[in-house]
Amino acid sequence: MTKLTTVLFKPGLQTKKINKKEFSLSRVKFVEAISILQQEFNNRFQDFKRHSQYFQLLANPFNIDVEDIPVELQMEIIDLQPQDILKDSFKASPLLFFAELPASFSKIKNIAAKYFSMFGSNYVCEQAFSHMRKIKNPYRSRLTDDHLHHVLRASSSNFNVEIENIINNIQQQKSH
Repeated sequence: MTKLTTVLFKPGLQTKKINKKEFSLSRVKFVEAISILQQEFNNRFQDFKRHSQYFQLLANPFNIDVEDIPVELQMEIIDLQPQDILKDSFKASPLLFFAELPASFSKIKNIAAKYFSMFGSNYVCEQAFSHMRKIKNPYRSRLTDDHLHHVLRASSSNFNVEIENIINNIQQQKSH
């Protein structure tokens, strides 16, 4: 006689009885799947380790050791850290702080613009691919790359077309 184990399933927290052998097999599959996911996660985000010194700088430029950042930024950080007014500005609004930094901190400002825009540009790219998947489907097989380019450009634009206005302003063609 095999021992039965109760397993909870998420939707509605339903229970199901399975034998111990089935449970151990499914546990092995889950462990393998999680290991693969963990490896994939590490592969995709290994670039973040290379840029960690910049992330630490942007997280709090007043609390970073000057020796932990690239040499080209060290002088600006040395000038920045003792300034209490800028420190208060950072505490109030970190994103605005970097945008409103004086010109004497141009290297820090450029690094902030580069790293903060990295995530926004990824969003735009993902959005464009999502639009393309919707547009280019089996029912639109005659769609050329040129047409796709124009349709993608129109769909990802923030321009609002006022069709009612256009229709009302059309001039009738008079016959001769």
